[in-house]
Amino acid sequence: MPHTLPSFFQSRLAKLVLLTSIATILVVTVSASTVPSRFLTTTCATLTPARTSVVSGSQGAILFKCGTNAALVVNKAGSATPSFILPGGFTMLTIVIHVSGATSCTPGRVLVPDQESGFSKPGIFDYCVTYANPPFSGLSSFTLTWSKQ
Repeated sequence: MPHTLPSFFQSRLAKLVLLTSIATILVVTVSASTVPSRFLTTTCATLTPARTSVVSGSQGAILFKCGTNAALVVNKAGSATPSFILPGGFTMLTIVIHVSGATSCTPGRVLVPDQESGFSKPGIFDYCVTYANPPFSGLSSFTLTWSKQ
């Protein structure tokens, strides 16, 4: 005969499962630095995520910018190479056009680690990072470095 929990315990157990699934805290600091260049500059060393928590096992996108400013400034057409390693839980790093006051993002142009990325004209950008199935312990930080070839 299988054991079943009394309904009082079943409802408490369901609530506990729900609470533990949303307890993943997002502690992410994306550091971006560049080789000094008149072509491309970053506006701050540590970027700010638009949201600070994610649900364990979920998927979505997180916008990173420099406070209220753009995270990346491209001053003229050219190319540069991003270097980064995305930790577990992150699936893709993209750049999106900076929109003042934005708090969310839709993935934009994909950045590939150590592969040159071209810019056809000046612009201001933020980063949009996608994630899937983040661990309960949270998403880890990573470093992004731009270099001019």
